[in-house]
Amino acid sequence: LTPNAATLGYKFAFQYATNNMSMSVDSGGISSDSNCIPPEDIDRLFIGSRAGSSQHQNGRISKIAYYPRALGDDTLKALTED
Repeated sequence: LTPNAATLGYKFAFQYATNNMSMSVDSGGISSDSNCIPPEDIDRLFIGSRAGSSQHQNGRISKIAYYPRALGDDTLKALTED
């Protein structure tokens, strides 16, 4: 994502599974990758900073939603619509 004015926000949705990653930003087209392997020992997700560093996001996160299953491309796109 390209940095913009502080008042501009993004809606971002993604799903990640072995050899199946998809994402949508602001109801744009779906970007996908079929050659990805998630690490097996992940037990946490850092949102707004890089793990183990002092590099923090310069902004705010207004909403987070977690779905315990992979969502389809149409759903990802719909989640990022205005």
